[in-house]
Amino acid sequence: MRKVIFPLAFALSFAAFVACNKKSDGPDCTALTNNVSTAGQTFGTDPSTANCNAYRAALQAYLDSSCGSDSDDASLQAVLDLLTC
Repeated sequence: MRKVIFPLAFALSFAAFVACNKKSDGPDCTALTNNVSTAGQTFGTDPSTANCNAYRAALQAYLDSSCGSDSDDASLQAVLDLLTC
């Protein structure tokens, strides 16, 4: 299952990074996207509970921002729902 979650989340986070436009008064979409990507890579390499929790937190922070499109958010929410830490 983790072999499916990691590539999906990484691809979506990369797509969000490319499409992200930071507003001067909005969230730092680049930092949020980088956090998701880094946490996903770390969890993919070492699927510990701590890394899972860090990945969940990064995904949730991104979802709570206004950085992603509705389809990106739905896909990332699905990944978040599949994580069982």
